[in-house]
Amino acid sequence: MHRRLAAVPRLVPDVSPARRPVMDSRPANGGSRKWAKAGGYSSSPCLFLSPLPAARCSPSHTGKGNNLVCRSTANHFSKELSYRKWRSDLKLADLPEDVLRIIFSKLQYSEVVRTSVLSSKWRRMWIISSRLSLDFTAIRGQRRYFRDKKRYTQQCIDIVNTVVRQFHGEMVEELDVRVEFDDMLVGHLNNWISFAVSSLTKNLALDLLPAELIGEEDMYIFPFELFDSASISRLQHLQLSCVSLKPGSQFMGFPNLKKLDLQLFSVSRKNLEDMLAGCSTLTWLSLSRCCMKDELTVKKPLDHLMYLRIVDCNMTKIELQAENLKTFVYHGARVTINLGQVKQLETAQVHLNGATLNYAITVLPNILTCVKNFTLDTSLPLETPLLLDKICIFSQLKILRLLLLIDTRSTPNILSLASFLRAFPFIEELEVHFNLLALLEGPGWGTLQRLPSSPYKYLRNVLLTGFIGVKGQLEFLVHIVGNAPDLQVLTIDPRKKVGRCFPEDSEYVAMRAAAREYLDGKISPSTEVHIL
Repeated sequence: MHRRLAAVPRLVPDVSPARRPVMDSRPANGGSRKWAKAGGYSSSPCLFLSPLPAARCSPSHTGKGNNLVCRSTANHFSKELSYRKWRSDLKLADLPEDVLRIIFSKLQYSEVVRTSVLSSKWRRMWIISSRLSLDFTAIRGQRRYFRDKKRYTQQCIDIVNTVVRQFHGEMVEELDVRVEFDDMLVGHLNNWISFAVSSLTKNLALDLLPAELIGEEDMYIFPFELFDSASISRLQHLQLSCVSLKPGSQFMGFPNLKKLDLQLFSVSRKNLEDMLAGCSTLTWLSLSRCCMKDELTVKKPLDHLMYLRIVDCNMTKIELQAENLKTFVYHGARVTINLGQVKQLETAQVHLNGATLNYAITVLPNILTCVKNFTLDTSLPLETPLLLDKICIFSQLKILRLLLLIDTRSTPNILSLASFLRAFPFIEELEVHFNLLALLEGPGWGTLQRLPSSPYKYLRNVLLTGFIGVKGQLEFLVHIVGNAPDLQVLTIDPRKKVGRCFPEDSEYVAMRAAAREYLDGKISPSTEVHIL
């Protein structure tokens, strides 16, 4: 009896992933099992089998107590086998509907729709998703511009209405409709917004950008009157395009809105200022192609605002209080900008129309006082003198990226960029992407000018693209390497990262040769130099 008990294998349940090595059933080494190290893999759960250790059930340790232990162990793992067999037969369709709702809510809407073909029971399962996204450029394959407009718009209307009826009575947390605006849509858009209100929607997106240009009078008038106080408080994300915003006098903003994205919109100064003042929890704000030709002044602090983007707006002044701002993006003309006492601005991207070097040195540092990573994209007329006396300092900036469009008259004065660099005493990384226009001179032409020493003690990495070796570029290059004692990496690329690239391969050879010639003896031997 004791010998038979000693031979009973101890079953150890497998808790590793479902795919396992298939066990070779051929006995080896006195009846123990051998695992196949190379070969197929089993797709079903299995158990590892190993003999019971000799110290636990050997003939020298037999008796009533050991007999009970071995039987108890065998019974326990017999139950484990039954449990694992039941678990292996469990299917996704067997889960309760409330569990399936949670699973499907984590999927993208397109993925949820695909599940309707897997089972007859799942034909309406796609309405479980709390995210509803209808992009008609993707659905129809083309924009309306390439089709019969009325027919295309009517097809879009029919599809949305069909889907909305299917979702009647369901909760839809996210509603995203993307269709080119047409007058035919007005009544239906109002109905869809009413559906969003009744479906307890938290994130609403209406992307109505048309293929052709339209005037302010042709935009969709957003129906604020369809929202009650509960639905206004419920909204957290709002994205609107091609809309006219005319809230009533009772509208006080969206108190719980975190993200607001407005593109191609018309609004009065008072309405926009009141709306933003009423969004006390706003963290992300983007205003693009605003038709308002007036000042924007928000007196109430936007303490939670961390991202601000203003692009191609006609505003004449921008003033708000955003002390916790982390990212600022601005594309447009030179206007007065006041962001308040920003504590720690991480990133700023500024695309200025018609900036001057004097403006860049004296005004921008006062707007972006504490920025750490700054990108300036502009067509910059470079004028004498080479060094300006009055400059302001970017006291915390570490990374500077310049995208410069420079015309023929300014090319000889590229060295005046040194005045700009003096505003960044703690700079560590510098990128300058040149786009030089209509050049007649060849690489390395003329005698180089030099400026007084201006050490860049912390500069470690320099990248110059669009470097074609003209005199102004060579002067700037020699000035940089001569004043950066701890420069670690210098990369020079004659190819343009901005604008078009016209030179032939043979011209690139001359550009590279000019760069090597003027760097010889002027750069530290410890600096890595890459001339691409």
